Amino acid sequence: MDFFAGFGFNLRSLSNTHTCDLGHCGVAATQAAAEANGVAHAGTGTGLEEASAPGFITVGDFTIALVAATTSPDERDASHDAVTGVWTGWAEAWIRNIE
Repeated sequence: MDFFAGFGFNLRSLSNTHTCDLGHCGVAATQAAAEANGVAHAGTGTGLEEASAPGFITVGDFTIALVAATTSPDERDASHDAVTGVWTGWAEAWIRNIE
């Protein structure tokens, strides 16, 4: 993560097709690395609510938000996004968050 921060990236998606490769520990370690390097993030969390929450940064007078999701269906689809807290971004997940 220090590589990205070194280039000035301070907001990024952590949700992608390989986010779950190392399970809960990998998700937590990636989040911790982002936070240690001052990189705001979106797309992962300990559950759907955190994983679907936006990441925010402020630049001057502007606040920028990022919402992130992966589009790859896998075992999370069967558990309705409950596995490792990576948001798939499926329409049903959007509806659950809005209602």
